[in-house]
Amino acid sequence: MSLTRMLAIAKKEVMQILRDTRSLIIVVIMPGVLVLLFGYGVNLDLKDCPFMSTTRTAASRARICSSTFRRASIFILPVPPAVIRN
Repeated sequence: MSLTRMLAIAKKEVMQILRDTRSLIIVVIMPGVLVLLFGYGVNLDLKDCPFMSTTRTAASRARICSSTFRRASIFILPVPPAVIRN
C-alpha cells in the first residue's frame, strides 16, 4: 500500500472519529479511565502470602533460605519449618 493511500485512509478515519462524539469520548476519556483504574484501583501487591518450608536436612543453607522468607514482608510462615527424616 502506498504512503499517500495510507495517509488518505488515516485522514478519513480521523475525520470520522471527530464527527462521531461517542467515538471521540472513547478515544479521549477511556485511556484516562483505564490509567486511573489500573494505576490506583487495582492493587497487585502481595502481602501475607502463606508458605511452607520443608527440607530433608537441617543444613545451614536451608535455614538461611527459610529465614530470608520469614523476614520478607510478603510471606508469612504459619508453622515452623519441618525437617523430614527417613
